[in-house]
Amino acid sequence: MQTTPDQQEAETDGGRHHDDTAPARSKRPVRSRAAIVLLMALALVAADNALVVAQTTSGPTGGPTGNQTTPQIGEDGSNFSPDDSLSVPFTTSIVRNIDAVKAECQRYDPVYRIDCLQRGLRLTAQRIPRNAAYGDMKRAIIRAADKLDAIVRANVDTRAPRLDAKPGANPRFARNRSYRAIKRQNLAKAMAAANQVVTELQTELLRAADNSDKRQQHYQRVAVAVQSTKVLLRS
Repeated sequence: MQTTPDQQEAETDGGRHHDDTAPARSKRPVRSRAAIVLLMALALVAADNALVVAQTTSGPTGGPTGNQTTPQIGEDGSNFSPDDSLSVPFTTSIVRNIDAVKAECQRYDPVYRIDCLQRGLRLTAQRIPRNAAYGDMKRAIIRAADKLDAIVRANVDTRAPRLDAKPGANPRFARNRSYRAIKRQNLAKAMAAANQVVTELQTELLRAADNSDKRQQHYQRVAVAVQSTKVLLRS
C-alpha cells in the first residue's frame, strides 16, 4: 500500500515527536533525584547551623553563657565559680576547714596553738573566692589571721624550736608548715588577746550578713565554727 506525501510527513512528524519526548521522560527521574539530594543537603546545613548556635549560646552545662564564668574546682574538691552566689556545699567546705584546723591545733602544746590557728585561718581564707558573696568573709578572716600573727610576733619564744606539722596532721591542708612558740610566761596574756580576736571575727561575720537572710544563714555557720576555736585558747 502506497502512502501519500501527507501521510509520510505525518508519520515522520509522529516519529520525530516520539523521539523528542523519549529523552524528556528519561530525564524526569534524574531531575527528581537531584531535587531530593538538594533538599537533603539543605536540611543537613540547617542542622549544622542549629548545632553551632546551640554551642555558642550554652555553657558547659547546657545553660546560656552570658557573662557566666566556667565553674572551677577548689583545693578541697568543691565546685565554685568566682562569680557564684552563696553555695551551701562551699560554705560547708569552709566550716569543715575551720573544724579541721581546730582538730589539728588541739593536739599541740598550748604555746604553739595561736600560731597554728592563725596559719589555719589564713589557709582557709586562701580558698575563699574574692567575690560579692564571700568577699567580706574572706577579708574578715584574713584580718583576724593578721592580728593573731601580730600576737605571736610580740610574744614569740626565740629559744623554743619550731613545731613541724606531721604529714597528715590536717588532711584538708597537706602543705608543709611549722609553728612558732609563745613564751610560756606570756601565754596567759597572749591567749586572752587571741580570744578577743576570735570574738571580733565572729561579730564581724555576723554583722556582714545583717541585711540578708540568705547571707546570714551562711555567715552564721562560719561564725559558729570560728567561735568553736576558742577551745584552743585556754592556757
